[in-house]
Amino acid sequence: MTSLEALSHERCLELLRSQYLGRIGFVIDGQPQILPVNYAMLGSDVVFWTGAGSKLSAVDQNQAVAFEIDGATTISHDGWSVLVVGAAHEIVDNKTREVVKALSLRPWVAGARDHVVRITGQRISGRRISHNCSLTRRAS
Repeated sequence: MTSLEALSHERCLELLRSQYLGRIGFVIDGQPQILPVNYAMLGSDVVFWTGAGSKLSAVDQNQAVAFEIDGATTISHDGWSVLVVGAAHEIVDNKTREVVKALSLRPWVAGARDHVVRITGQRISGRRISHNCSLTRRAS
């Protein structure tokens, strides 16, 4: 038997705080893009460092973005996902940048990552799928 459960807002935030790798989705030049980012949570907002490029361009264009994390168990095919849909903007004030610097958040890729992006979720939702299967051995 398979069940699909909506996760509470609080559970979604717990899962977001428990992970460090997600994917940001946005549109550049009319084409959808989905890129991995390592992130941290600043309250209920997603934050990450980035350099000049497509992620920063999406923020500069002030467009809506989607951010997603997930987890799965291979053997049982159980899993969950959390989706944050909202506005992304660059953090430019030094006080908030210092707070983000104090988080356990370091870019994985070498090179200049001088821009801090904050995603403020206008909608945070999640769901969990469970397969309540029992494997039984047939007698021969």
